[in-house]
Amino acid sequence: MSTTVPCNWYRGIVAALLLISALPLWAATFTPNSFEDRIDANPGDGICATAHPVVCTLRAAVMEANARPGLDIIELNGGTYEITREGSNENAALTGDLDLTDPAGLMILSQPGAFTTIGVGEMVSRVLQVHQGGLMLSGLRIGGGRATQGGGIHFAASRGNQEALIQFSMIESNIAGAGGGVFLDGGTLNVHHSRFMGNMVSSEALPGPLGVDIRAVNDATVRIERSSFYAHYTFGGTSNMLRGSISLDKSTLNMFSSSIIGIHDGGLVVASQLTPAT
Repeated sequence: MSTTVPCNWYRGIVAALLLISALPLWAATFTPNSFEDRIDANPGDGICATAHPVVCTLRAAVMEANARPGLDIIELNGGTYEITREGSNENAALTGDLDLTDPAGLMILSQPGAFTTIGVGEMVSRVLQVHQGGLMLSGLRIGGGRATQGGGIHFAASRGNQEALIQFSMIESNIAGAGGGVFLDGGTLNVHHSRFMGNMVSSEALPGPLGVDIRAVNDATVRIERSSFYAHYTFGGTSNMLRGSISLDKSTLNMFSSSIIGIHDGGLVVASQLTPAT
C-alpha cells in the first residue's frame, strides 16, 4: 500500500506517466468530495458537479474524464466509494460499473496515507470496465464486483495494445464466470506490490480455464512483481476442471518475486506462451 512506502508511490506516478499512451502536456485532476453514487450534471464542461445538492462524486469525475480529451487524474480521499446505481447495457458510466472510455487514459489514486475502497453494494455489477485507454490504479481496494467476465476490472478488447498498471492495491472478494479479479482481453497489465485475495469464479457459468484472480486472453501480456495471490475459490462445476489463480490463453506471463498460494484451485493454467519467472 502507498501508505507505507510513499517514495514508491511517487515513483509509481512517474512510471504511470510513461505507461499511458498519448500523454498530453498537462492533465486535469478531479477530487471527489462525496461518497454518494450520483451522475455528473453536465459531462464535458470540465466541472465535476452533480445536480442540486451539488457535490463531486467518483462517478461524476469518471464522466468528466471520459468527456474531456487528454489524460485525467482522479484523487480519492480515504473511505468507501460504493456503486449503487442499478442498470446495465450502457457504456457511459450512467449506471452499474464505472465505464472508462477516454483513449488518453486515466489515473485513479488514493491520497497519500488514505485507505480507499471502490466497491459494489447489494446490486450485481463489476467495479470498473475499461473500454479505451490506459489505466493506473494506486493505493486502492477494488472489491465486491460481480460479472460474467472480470468481476473487479474488465479490460475490453477495444483497448487494443494499451497498458495498465495496478500498484500498492488490493483486488479482493470479486466474483465472475472468468477472471474473478481481472479479465484482460489483449494489451498489457502490470501488477506491482499488490494483493489478490478472496476472489471467486463460478465454473457453472463458463466451463474451462477460468482464472480466479486473473484471466488473460487474445495475446495479452501480464507482468507481476512483488505481489501475492491467495485465498481464491471456485464453486459449481466438476472437480477436474482447470481454474487456476492465473489463467492464460495465447498470452504471456512475466512473474518476479511474487507468490501464488492456493487454498482451492491455486497455481497457473497455461494454454499459451509462458515466460517463466527468473
